[in-house]
Amino acid sequence: AAGGNIGVAVAQKLVPLAIGLGGVAAGLSNAGFLYVPFAIASAVLAYYFMDNLREAKADPGPTARATGHLHTWLMALLYIGTFGSFIGYSAAFPTLLKVVFERPDIALTYGFLGALVGSLSRPLGGRLSDRLGGSVVTIVAFVAMAVAGVVAVVGVQAKSLPLFFASFMALFVATGVGNGSTYRMIPAIFTRLAAGDDSEGSGLEYRRRAAGAVGIISAVGAFGGFVIPFVYKVAREEYGSIVPALQAYVVVFLGLAVLTWAVYVRRGATMARV
Repeated sequence: AAGGNIGVAVAQKLVPLAIGLGGVAAGLSNAGFLYVPFAIASAVLAYYFMDNLREAKADPGPTARATGHLHTWLMALLYIGTFGSFIGYSAAFPTLLKVVFERPDIALTYGFLGALVGSLSRPLGGRLSDRLGGSVVTIVAFVAMAVAGVVAVVGVQAKSLPLFFASFMALFVATGVGNGSTYRMIPAIFTRLAAGDDSEGSGLEYRRRAAGAVGIISAVGAFGGFVIPFVYKVAREEYGSIVPALQAYVVVFLGLAVLTWAVYVRRGATMARV
């Protein structure tokens, strides 16, 4: 997943360079052609080296049954906060550097770093979750995102580009860690659900439901990639500043941290310490 997310950073760095190689029309064509060698290489490598995947059969039944679990939708909400934030902030960060601080040069040269550090920190979230528990790491990630959001507000109000940039790097690291930790929670949750079902074959059934839930949660979580840039746009149009949007995100992150604690950490909760 971290390797796939790095594609966001690669696109943010290479596509503007490709566009700059020609005029407007030719440049946009170059941006499209940029993906051709990657697509061909992927097809060739898949054909020759993915020979361990002889057959893949979709089973919609467990996926459909996964929708009946409240935890599928709770995790989808948490994933909006982590992965959705990663996608949304990746899309918005270069634009914010350009619009808020009027530094298109910084946006073009360094705007990709947010997506890069967010991608690289994702495995760290998984590793920490193996040791501490995904729910605990997720709470820490949300609190860190909220703190980074507060610092970003200070950076905007003080017109300090270094402070704003540093706060967003910390924010991206926290989103990456949260991506890894929330993903780690999903199989743990369905393992706990399976333990409470004594029917024959429940273990395999819940593993399949967990796989279906991953697809649902990933799809819903990506919705944040749309919401975050949209809210920034509305804040600038209505208030002339992105500060209200940042403040709203701080509240959301803290709310998600409390939700994670109440359902997955609080003493007495059925899913405590997943």
